[in-house]
Amino acid sequence: MVVKLKCLSVQLMNLAFCLFFVFQLSGCATETLVIQHSRGTGSHYTKAPYDMEYSLWAYTFLFAKEYKVDSLLLKKGEVIGFTQQDVDTVVAVAGKYQKQLPDRWYIWFRPATPKEKTLKTFMSILKGLK
Repeated sequence: MVVKLKCLSVQLMNLAFCLFFVFQLSGCATETLVIQHSRGTGSHYTKAPYDMEYSLWAYTFLFAKEYKVDSLLLKKGEVIGFTQQDVDTVVAVAGKYQKQLPDRWYIWFRPATPKEKTLKTFMSILKGLK
């Protein structure tokens, strides 16, 4: 019984590593969440961790759609986040960029670093094995 479990464990690990490489080649785990806003959660900010392009995405769950609102380059340390001054709108902020939007769910993403891509893919595979 123990031998069969060890063989199964080895097979699952081999499968995990194969899936890992498939996901890496297919481009999965390519973006990292920087900060998000959900309806009515107020103002919140962080600082850009790297000099790179950041993308603002909007999500509308009613219609199960997502779309890119905008992309821009930021320098490390510039402010990125959301300001909410009333219940109907939110302002996406990134450096000097400001865009007023209807109050919904928005996420600022940035490209994942190679190390983050590897770690995210591997962890998602391991979670799938549980």
